[in-house]
Formats: sequence, structure tokens, C-alpha cells
Amino acid sequence: DKLMGEVRIKILSLFLLIVSTHCANPTVSIIGAGIGGSSCAYYLHKFAPNESNVFNTHVYDANDYIGGRINEITFGGQLEEIGADAWSPVNFYLQELQQDLGIELGSSNYTGNGELGIWDVTEFVSYVNIILRNLKVDLCVSEKMNEFISNLEVNYGTRQVMGPFSSVNDFLSYGDLSQYTIQEFNSFLQSNCNATQEYMDDLVAPIVRAIYDQPMNLTSFAGEVSLLAIFTPAKWVANGNSQIPKTLLQESGATVHLNTKIDVITWTGNGYQ
Repeated sequence: DKLMGEVRIKILSLFLLIVSTHCANPTVSIIGAGIGGSSCAYYLHKFAPNESNVFNTHVYDANDYIGGRINEITFGGQLEEIGADAWSPVNFYLQELQQDLGIELGSSNYTGNGELGIWDVTEFVSYVNIILRNLKVDLCVSEKMNEFISNLEVNYGTRQVMGPFSSVNDFLSYGDLSQYTIQEFNSFLQSNCNATQEYMDDLVAPIVRAIYDQPMNLTSFAGEVSLLAIFTPAKWVANGNSQIPKTLLQESGATVHLNTKIDVITWTGNGYQ
């Protein structure tokens, strides 16, 4: 899923949470102002036990902007996403966030000729022609994506009934998501759909590169998440997807320190610094 680039299993590794529970207003330091760090700050504030136990939250990021992999530039007079550019409605977590925050969704203003292609260094290659040459492979990939979507829906449905998962393994056990973490994506496509090199190199790899900036040997979980917005109606934020982490941090009341790289964390005996 393009934005969760942010709902990857490894998102928890993007920030470090340090809490001191021995004072009325414990200080929390979060490293990273991307979707992981901003979500952490938001939910700490939202689910604080009571007003007397509000966290004194500080968020640190080495970049000069909020968002991490979610960022935009203006190119040719248009706002262009250069990181996570859309998400799938299958991503119920992000759906909930967008609705809770009251963030306006965008709509397409595309005025081109309707043709899509992939630049292969020498020319634009029509992705439609690639699919036609690999129609059987594409039908198989579509079937596998539908299975993946069904498993994600089971997983999200379980969380709604049972509450938050207690561990990564707990998360992966529902909807049998663990099966997607034991095989590289290129091997998954080849073994399950006999995917050709052309199909993977010219059609799938550019999407994976754009979403996660990873080669095709990433896990099949991340690979299929990358394709979600291709196989489901894509959604995005009207004024740029970075509005989500920005709004999360604003709502959290956290103090944000940009251009601040954390190299070392030291235990002093009474706390961390």
C-alpha cells in the first residue's frame, strides 16, 4: 500500500520511544517525524490516561521537513508526490486516520491523452502492450492480489474485534499474512505466476522502486502492498500526503525538532539523554 509506506511491518523500527513513568508528565522522545513517529505522538496524546498524565512529547528528525518518505515538490506548476503518493481503501488504518483528522481527499486533474507508459532510458514503453504480451501472468497476479486483499481484510477485521495486536507475530497470524514474509517478491511472482523478466522489470519493478525505493528482492508482503493502489481505487490528500503526518503532530501537541540528527542515546542512571 503506497502510503504506509507507511503500514509496513517494519514501521516500528523508524522511531524510538523512551518513556519515564515516574513523574506526573512523563517525557517522551520520538526519533523520526514520518508516519511512524507522527502516529506515535498522536496516539500517545489521544489515549493518555487523563489530563494530569499528558506526555511531554518531543519529536526529532534529521530532515528539514515533516513526513519522512512522504514528501512533495512543485514541478511544472503541479504538486507532485516524490514518496508515498497514494493509498488503497483496503488500508483501514489510514482510512480511519484520514476521517479522524478531517483531512480532505484529492481528486484527479489529469488532462493527458490517457496513455500510460514507463521510461526505459531510451523511450516510453506502453504498459498496456506489456500486459497484452504477458496476459496470463497478469491474470495470475491479479488473482494473487485479490487473495492478498482478502487476507488483509481478515486481518483488519480481527483487529477491530479483538483490539490491538500484541506483537508482530500476532499481527501476522491473522489472515495468514506470515506466508508473505518468507519469500522474496521476485521469487513469489516467478513461482506462483511464471512471471517473465519483462513483466517484472518493466511493469512491477518501477512501482516497487517508486513506493519503497527497493529492488525486487524485497519481501512479497511489501511487494504486494506496493501494488495495492494499482488493483484498488487509489486515494490521496488534496494538498499533499504530508498533510497527514503534519496534522498528526499538530494534534499531538508535540514539540518538533527538525534538522536534528540523533547519533547517540545514553542511559544516565536516572533516564536517557
